[in-house]
Amino acid sequence: MLLSETTTMKGTVTVGAPSASTCCADSVDARVETLRLAAQETVIPVARRIAEALEAPLGAPAVISETATIVSDLVSKETVRHVLTAYENPVPAVRVASSEELLRMPAPEGAGEVLVGGQLLRGETLGIYGPPGVGKTFLLMQAGLAIAYGVPFLGSGLVPSKPHRCLYLTGEGRQEAHRDRLAAMRPAFESHPEAQPGGAERYMVLGNGGTVPLRIDVPGHAALLKAHIEEHGVEVLLLDTFRTLHTANENDSSEMEAVWCALRRLLDETGCAAILTHHTKKGAGRNRREAARGGSFQENVASAFLVEQAGSGGGVDRLTLHQTKARNCPELRPFTVIRDPASLCFGTDGHGITGDAANGKRPALADALRAAGGSALVKDLAATGLASDKTIKKWAEDEPDRYELSRDGAGARSAWRISLRAAGT
Repeated sequence: MLLSETTTMKGTVTVGAPSASTCCADSVDARVETLRLAAQETVIPVARRIAEALEAPLGAPAVISETATIVSDLVSKETVRHVLTAYENPVPAVRVASSEELLRMPAPEGAGEVLVGGQLLRGETLGIYGPPGVGKTFLLMQAGLAIAYGVPFLGSGLVPSKPHRCLYLTGEGRQEAHRDRLAAMRPAFESHPEAQPGGAERYMVLGNGGTVPLRIDVPGHAALLKAHIEEHGVEVLLLDTFRTLHTANENDSSEMEAVWCALRRLLDETGCAAILTHHTKKGAGRNRREAARGGSFQENVASAFLVEQAGSGGGVDRLTLHQTKARNCPELRPFTVIRDPASLCFGTDGHGITGDAANGKRPALADALRAAGGSALVKDLAATGLASDKTIKKWAEDEPDRYELSRDGAGARSAWRISLRAAGT
């Protein structure tokens, strides 16, 4: 195009065709607007329909591929991938707060301990992992029943803060097996001296306790599970086993991150906590922390226990539990539990969940006090890794006939001391 000169009061300027940079800017703006409209009005709606039809998460390779094929005249496959990733991971609303503001903030709704001492908080996950057939399902069921009835779990510092409503779901196994195990285990909790009324109603199962084809990383499935949680007031999810309840490849870190994001979103939106079982990988070696299958497990649980076979005798199973993760509390020392063949429940002395007359409900505490000469400060016992100060003090309060709890000094702030009474020595 020909250019011409125009004289103005400020001098001579050249007019004519738009500059190359102006043309480029207009083109970019038009393309950006096309992408925005395609993302909002085409990519996301199409991907949702495909995900629903395939029963897969939005980020699944098949959903991305099929969506890209349909909208190929608008955007590329890479753009589809980025649009869906951005949609599932929106920019969070955050702000900076001073320490004074933080201390004045009320606790979030639903916040609190499920297991005292910080072993499990609402919104977080506790993992029980070990090789196939070691007894993880029995431990998970026992944990659920203990939490539902408000009684200690394994006598090892895993004590419910109060009874909570639990929902068990599994991606493997038959309902008959769960029913038979429950029939053997529940009477021990019904007759426990600390059991709270209503425990049978607080322990619930999805799909009658048999295999449930729910996948928490599939949006439609997660929405259905959320509806059940809200309808029945569920506070703790029992997931058995984790690998059967999602669609991802456990060796693909990006796919597993989407699964953990889906679980965190579910827990955040419902205020639940979760306890799940998980397998160890083949050839795990001696590093217990790295023994869980998939590298994302330890990163995403707040507490974790590795379960190992400790030999057997007289037909009674013996397991050793090693705590390999404790985000909110001191790690417990390794401890061995023995399964009572009648109740199928594990205990620290082979007498199920109630303990025996010689050692009471907390044999580990009784043994620790005997080793200390019959008396010790609560803080010193906690320093050995037995349990938290709060938990040890609660143990003593629960058995006043066995333990004497007193201040080690005249002041109101003096340390607490526990002593074995004569009958308990």
